[in-house]
Amino acid sequence: MIELHAVGRSDDGNKLLLAAHPEAETAGYAVEVNPELLTILDIAKPADKPAGAAAADESEPEPEPPEDPFAKLPEGPLEVASPDEALETAHGLWLVKGDEVSEEPLHDAVIANLNKWNVRISQEILDEGWWVTKLGDRAWQISFRYLSRGRIREAEWVLDTETARLQPENELAETVGFWKKRPSRNRNRRRRGGRGRGRSRGGNQKQG
Repeated sequence: MIELHAVGRSDDGNKLLLAAHPEAETAGYAVEVNPELLTILDIAKPADKPAGAAAADESEPEPEPPEDPFAKLPEGPLEVASPDEALETAHGLWLVKGDEVSEEPLHDAVIANLNKWNVRISQEILDEGWWVTKLGDRAWQISFRYLSRGRIREAEWVLDTETARLQPENELAETVGFWKKRPSRNRNRRRRGGRGRGRSRGGNQKQG
């Protein structure tokens, strides 16, 4: 016994076209049927089904190319006329470390890292921690100072407006200004030793 499958209707609409395979493009059998029954069954004519439609539906979409992290870096030169403009420009630039680009611009990367390190600073003190010094016609020094564990810490970058790049001037600047999401560690792993050291609370900074 051959199992037949309806694949469409004849051109005059009065015959049911059958084939041994449900996705066959041509029918091998035709059975005359009442047109009203065909309408109820809602079986389309062969011409109503575009060629290759079944294959197109089953094909997987083409994967999108990976995003180039360097594509978000601006091109220089940048027009910066004042310390406020220099700071605003630096806050919006992404730090580069080797062949990687920070996932957050400088300002947001600093905030993210301070939160990760449990350094609690009020917004007012945080805003006052930024300093700008002009170094020449096309360069500005961007500094950020904050209090942590009873010590003043300072990160320094150089904003080169000619190349539109931030260059870390010390190790802290390279660390605090760069943000990269990392996979979380296994929290079920048993910790060794006793309790961790308590968190120190940062006090207000005294601006010089």
